[in-house]
Amino acid sequence: MKKPLLLLSAAALAATAAFAAGPQTVTFSKSGVTPAAMQNAPAKAGGESGSIVYTKAGEPANIYVLNNIPNRGVIYLAFEMTVEDQAPYIGAQISAVNVMAGCGSGNANFPVSKVNVFVTESDNTVPTKKTAGTISTEPYSVTSIALSEPYTITGEKPIYIGYMLGYSNPQFYFLPSDEIPTPAGVNNMMVSVVNKVSDAPSYVNYSDQQPGSLCLSCNISGDNLPMNIAQATTVKVPAVIGLDEPFSYDVTFKNVGANEITSVTVKTEFAGKSVENDFTISPALASGEAKTVTVTDLVNSEPGVYTLKSSIVKANGVEIANPAVAAGSFDSYSGVMDRRAVIEEGTGTWCGWCPRGIVMLEYIKNTYPDFIRIAVHSGDAMAVSEYSAMLGDYMQGLPGAVVNREFDTQLGYGYSVAQLHEVADEAYNYITSSKTYCGFEELTASCRSDYKTAYVNAKVKFAINSDTQHLISYVVVEDGVTRPNGKPYSQTNYYAGGSNGEMDGWEKKPKDVEWIYEDVARSITGYPGIPGSLPEQISEGIYEHGAEIPIDKVKGDDFRVIAFIVNTKTGVIVNAEEISLNKVTSVEGIADDARGITIEVVDGNVIAEGASNVAVYTLDGRNAGTTGLASGVYIVKADNVTRKVLVK
Repeated sequence: MKKPLLLLSAAALAATAAFAAGPQTVTFSKSGVTPAAMQNAPAKAGGESGSIVYTKAGEPANIYVLNNIPNRGVIYLAFEMTVEDQAPYIGAQISAVNVMAGCGSGNANFPVSKVNVFVTESDNTVPTKKTAGTISTEPYSVTSIALSEPYTITGEKPIYIGYMLGYSNPQFYFLPSDEIPTPAGVNNMMVSVVNKVSDAPSYVNYSDQQPGSLCLSCNISGDNLPMNIAQATTVKVPAVIGLDEPFSYDVTFKNVGANEITSVTVKTEFAGKSVENDFTISPALASGEAKTVTVTDLVNSEPGVYTLKSSIVKANGVEIANPAVAAGSFDSYSGVMDRRAVIEEGTGTWCGWCPRGIVMLEYIKNTYPDFIRIAVHSGDAMAVSEYSAMLGDYMQGLPGAVVNREFDTQLGYGYSVAQLHEVADEAYNYITSSKTYCGFEELTASCRSDYKTAYVNAKVKFAINSDTQHLISYVVVEDGVTRPNGKPYSQTNYYAGGSNGEMDGWEKKPKDVEWIYEDVARSITGYPGIPGSLPEQISEGIYEHGAEIPIDKVKGDDFRVIAFIVNTKTGVIVNAEEISLNKVTSVEGIADDARGITIEVVDGNVIAEGASNVAVYTLDGRNAGTTGLASGVYIVKADNVTRKVLVK
């Protein structure tokens, strides 16, 4: 299962609360183990059949740790089943509680396997009826623990379903969650930390914050359980949709009935339209299982901002009363533009886990050449202090990476090479499959004669009016970076010897690897953007901005200039463009751009292969034509590639 896409302003969540156990300030942080490794088939207690797997959570997306808690204690985790939630199940029994594990013991992040599950009618007393069990420590695996005394649902008062465990190391990833925040007052992630088993819990609910609902479920057994019911849980809708252009969206739903589901009808509502689509489900969807389908060939013809509502209105051909609705929003207008993906990876020569970031960027370079790559070094000789300082806004440690400052790649511990490829694929597809409302009409740059600065000029087109501040920023990136003496830098490598698994050959390299670095950030001008680079109020049209940017840290002749358009309200890079720049390309030299444009000077003529539009300018901006050039230095613009060339 793909994880739900996380739109974030920071990779570290700052959510604070005080526990009854003491005045500790509690913060969340994420694990590095992704749902790609999970084993989350619906759980049933041994031999149990004819029951419903009931949960308040969607599909698991991540696992969170509670920071700043006591070094040892007891943790309670639960969710509330309200009186309204119980209504379809009155008279049935809760027969088992299904516990999803945090990170595995192989990562030393969840070595606890002994838990006590419970169902209780009080949220502030020690449960009187508990059942001990042993759970798997495989990430996202589910263990079903049959209650020693099943609980009969009456619908008379709220009940609390959960488990408790003792711990002696606070760095456990306790909280598998769906990352879908709930409205306030919905208690789907109830957490309490106490000093000892005899202390009563005092719960704080976090499901209305970034982690969302706790991935915890129970089995409900009975004679008259609901049948033929599926509930839509989440939708993934394109952020921008062109007028009169076909679009599609994904809806995830869960079987919440007691029988298998072999077909569903999805109802889609937006802009006054209502469309129903039938889907055959094969293999059949068991109780508690989730499925994602894609609704296609939808069209919107009116500009505006719309909410799309999706619901499952039939299961197995049977109409569902009061179907649950999942909703998403989209903007729709004409003149939509393609979007480029940008990855900013935090790395350092001293960081022994950072080879996996190198592996990911190499895969991206080979697989998606138009995926803009930036390696932001921290704490080493290649660091740019003003750039590495921003890493704390998006990642808690290295290696880490964020795509368009919107999609967290979670470069965490335990990643295999296949998982690195998978998350790169997902990030690229997510960004580029969505259209956007602004982009670069033109991007040019030229070096000043001292090669300490370059002048860059951007023409930006907006297809909408907006009162949200947008700004432009520029980054300089260099490939083939070595020490000043030309020798490679030394990269620390924790994969040496293979004790930490395979990492695309790094396990065969020594613990200190001589390495020449690619995609190295040399400067950033404007974070999140250059003040005044765009007006506060945007009207549909074209805007132009020019700036001097530093290139004094570029040691070679070749480098790239990357331009961002940043929505300062969300922090997201809405769109980007890059050009390759060369300090001087001589008559003997051939300049080859990453996207296949080759510029060559032959007998006073400029030849640009792979480009549809070629122009040559003198340094003072006059068009010089492409043939019969006199000796001197010229600027060549071939599509979006700009080069300085020397004619002898």
